[in-house]
Amino acid sequence: MKTLLKLLMLLVITTSCSQTKNFKSDIEKAHSVYTNAKDLKGNLEGLKAYEKLFNKYPNEWLPKFWAAYISSSIARIDADNKKTHLSKGMKYYQEAKKMGYDKYPSEFMALEGYVYSMHRLTSKDAEREEYKNLMEKAFQKSVLLDIDNPITQILEGMSISFNGMKDSKFRKVAAGRTLILSSKEKLTKYKDSIFLTPYFNYEMIDAFMPQIQGYLAKQKQ
Repeated sequence: MKTLLKLLMLLVITTSCSQTKNFKSDIEKAHSVYTNAKDLKGNLEGLKAYEKLFNKYPNEWLPKFWAAYISSSIARIDADNKKTHLSKGMKYYQEAKKMGYDKYPSEFMALEGYVYSMHRLTSKDAEREEYKNLMEKAFQKSVLLDIDNPITQILEGMSISFNGMKDSKFRKVAAGRTLILSSKEKLTKYKDSIFLTPYFNYEMIDAFMPQIQGYLAKQKQ
């Protein structure tokens, strides 16, 4: 009887380790499809790669977390289907939140704020104020839960920098840049495994920093 129990325990442990290994491999592949996207079609393929993991790993929140981010982001570049993308983004976020919020509350609130920000950017004027309030409320809660959360700091740094460029305020742009780079340093240790974390906006740094750097360099001339 003891031998049977030991064999059953070994089987459970072995199966669990195998599933964990498969999950890491599958989500890395999905993330690679997304990060290598060059256009709308590529982004949609990245989203689909994550969606395929939902049924395969029903107890894992991370695929839906990333899918919420990607689907919401696609709304900016696919105006004809923005409502569908935003709806899916919120749906995936809520489903992921039910499973993973307790472990990463600040990160979830940061994503919630981001999802609302995409609603705001793609909505009509009458709706923007409502989404702005929801966005700011989510970001504020994210900061209250973890003042050093690099996700929120990156988003805040970008907001400061781009608002500074809009208002021609060199110091604001520089301050935002400093906050972004400081947050990037915190995430360096996750660089090769970012797909296993909720740090969804790490890639944003390389995407938007050239614009910020370019503005600062131009002001020095």
